[in-house]
Amino acid sequence: MKTVMLTLSLVVQMALAQGVLAEDLVATVLMKRGNVKAKLPDGKIITIGLNQRLPIGAELQTEPKSFVRLLFADKSTMNLGPESKMVIASYPKNEAGIVKLINGQLRSEVSKNYLENQDKSKSKLFIQTKTASMGIRGTDFQVNYNDKNENTTLIVFEGKVAMGNIDRDKASEKLDQKKLEEIVSSTTAVMVRQGQFSAVNHNIADRPLIPTKLSTQQLDSLKDNENGLGDGGSKKSKKRDVVPPGVDSSAFLNGSSSSAKAEVEEAKGFVNRETGEYKPTAGTVIDLKTANILPPQDGSKYDPSTKTFVLDDKLGKVNERGEYEAPKGLALSTDGQLKDAAVVKKEEAKSNETSKVAESDTKSSTSSKTVAATDVPASNSKVSAGIKDAPKATSSIVANTSSSNSDASSKSSARGGDAVQAASSKETVESLATNLTSAAKEDKKVIVTIYLSMMA
Repeated sequence: MKTVMLTLSLVVQMALAQGVLAEDLVATVLMKRGNVKAKLPDGKIITIGLNQRLPIGAELQTEPKSFVRLLFADKSTMNLGPESKMVIASYPKNEAGIVKLINGQLRSEVSKNYLENQDKSKSKLFIQTKTASMGIRGTDFQVNYNDKNENTTLIVFEGKVAMGNIDRDKASEKLDQKKLEEIVSSTTAVMVRQGQFSAVNHNIADRPLIPTKLSTQQLDSLKDNENGLGDGGSKKSKKRDVVPPGVDSSAFLNGSSSSAKAEVEEAKGFVNRETGEYKPTAGTVIDLKTANILPPQDGSKYDPSTKTFVLDDKLGKVNERGEYEAPKGLALSTDGQLKDAAVVKKEEAKSNETSKVAESDTKSSTSSKTVAATDVPASNSKVSAGIKDAPKATSSIVANTSSSNSDASSKSSARGGDAVQAASSKETVESLATNLTSAAKEDKKVIVTIYLSMMA
């Protein structure tokens, strides 16, 4: 009892110090690694630590090789990955919460009890980016958003999540629970189920992609990589052969069984020009950094055990952390092209510098109390008017192969740094949740159009 009273006292004192009501403290830092900062509603920026209580309106940002795990009042957890930013926009007791992902990666597990106790026809939680709304009706999922190209991707590991497109003219609006529910319940919204992914990419279509099976290797690896760093308990995923030794995969494709042929056809992607629907090929890989998709090309190997095609190694691979890795010497740009790695590095540096200047201008135009801008930077990518104007839909290499054999930029990164800090299991389960509830050169450039080859 003394421990509980002391904890409650600390919660109240911290709330008063932050200028917020105790009931507005809706999340607790359960685990962290590296440098994680929070901008509070009053504009104050703090470096957060274990057991830190965070209020509605708090904006969290992680640095490279850093992450933070939050425990919410409903006992749901969220992991904000490296180089990511999110805002706890709303988290009322009797309504769905709203969390905005400004950039990066968010992994969440929603409490099953919370899901069971709510109206099953409505979302239990909303994850919002500038271009998409996700209504949570399942338990384990991951969202990635790139603020440069404004692409949003969604992967579901368990349960189901509704995904809807946020129209460009509504991107700057403040959307409440009712409006977000309308978006994820619209006629163009999709329901993404276990093992599937979808995405909103306005260069492809003004609606979410039809849910499709993610690459099995990537799905299995990401499921274990909860913090986005690939350590701290992640299991190494062993790559397996997609067909038995000595057997040509074409034997499966050319089999006499009509059901086998139907499975292969089902795994293929398609485009419906009349409706604007686009379904990527089953086995597609997602580049988590740029939120671009890489569907297997025509002629790729087919895995009958998973009913997916397999991305050709010449377009890259998935590492043991579930991350996409481009071929040696190449890198995937934010506009979905494989280019010389040095070229992409220069483009990223230029883009980051532009973002810093824009943010500096924003700061100077606000009061001295406001330390950081919260608006999502404007996209520097081209936005098509609709699916009919989009580029072609299966991968096609159109450049010099000599560049693809050039030396790769260094990709090795020490996974050392700060040790992971975690709250004790007793306090996590009993005290924290309970207290919260109650209280390169042009001739060397290699360009590969990655994801849109079926649209011509």
